[in-house]
Amino acid sequence: MEPQTQTDEQRLAEFSQKLDTFKPEGFDEKSFAALKDAVVNFHKSEVQGLKINSAKVKEEKETLADKYKSLESTYGSQTLELKELQEKLAANQPDELRKHFENQQAQLSERFTKQENDYKATIEQQNRVIKELEQGVLERDVMAEFNKAAGKYEWVEGGREAAQAFILGRNASNFKRLKMSDNSTLLVNEEQQDVAQALEKFTSTGLGKNCLSSGISGGGAEGSASISGGGKRITQAEYDALSPTDQMNFSIEGGIIV
Repeated sequence: MEPQTQTDEQRLAEFSQKLDTFKPEGFDEKSFAALKDAVVNFHKSEVQGLKINSAKVKEEKETLADKYKSLESTYGSQTLELKELQEKLAANQPDELRKHFENQQAQLSERFTKQENDYKATIEQQNRVIKELEQGVLERDVMAEFNKAAGKYEWVEGGREAAQAFILGRNASNFKRLKMSDNSTLLVNEEQQDVAQALEKFTSTGLGKNCLSSGISGGGAEGSASISGGGKRITQAEYDALSPTDQMNFSIEGGIIV
């Protein structure tokens, strides 16, 4: 026969009866009843607290059990994957791994190459822009020096433009910046002359003198024929009769004065 389980009320009633045996002799009934109720209520709250704590512990235990089952499942799955991998390696058939690695490597190399090419293209574009800006500044500075130096001379019509083209070259290509020891820069040509020096040298030549209003010899006739160089030979009188622009072209193209 199975033992019967007592309820909480039955346990409290039994506990209350046991307290009656501890009643001191001659103790007031009313006071003892109040004291007994207090003890019974305290015992009741303690039992209730224990039940609540027991329920919390049980709930935590169940939560831990669930976590453990989840870990067991994860571990089992990973163990199975590891076992399959080990079997493939043991069978000396790592093709899938090799293919996966090669595929990842190819994708990484492709991304890197594209990024590298994009970077190089951007740098090249920036270098072109910087070069164009630097060339523009160089042309501006050379022209400023030329205009300053050319203002000291009196030119025939077209003479100044001819001197500019002859001395500076196309887009001031005859000049470059030379860095000095004090970190300053100087605009010089291949002969290490600045613009003023190059212009002074030019005006001392026959072509340069004919570009100046005070240096025209033989009184250049209007409407004179244009003679190109290209190894042609002309007399000094024919050369002097040319316009400054034609004289410059004749000299540049290798003409010879006889």
